Amino acid sequence: MNIIRGTSKAFDVCVDKNKVPQTLTGVVSIIFKVNKDDTDANAVLQKDADSYDIDCARFVLTPSDTDITAGVYFYEVRWTIGTDIHSLIIDKVTIEKGVWEWYQDEMTRIRIRQQ
Repeated sequence: MNIIRGTSKAFDVCVDKNKVPQTLTGVVSIIFKVNKDDTDANAVLQKDADSYDIDCARFVLTPSDTDITAGVYFYEVRWTIGTDIHSLIIDKVTIEKGVWEWYQDEMTRIRIRQQ
């Protein structure tokens, strides 16, 4: 997954077992970490799903959620039911610099001229 720093990103995580949709109860959350073994307390982002639709959890990452240093992070999507925690996805996410940051790095000035 790639996200441009400081922008919104919406996505669904849907759960099925043997091609049968699973009703999501409990809480589905996403966690971004610099290192895979970092504790949750050191995570750069922790967020619960914004909404649910039977077997899918919808995440809407806001610009403030994604306003973290550009780079590669580990992310985990967890499904917590009571005291049981199930890892649904463990993968990497790339937070990319926004266009304005690339130009700033190159010491280039951007202007928008109104007609």
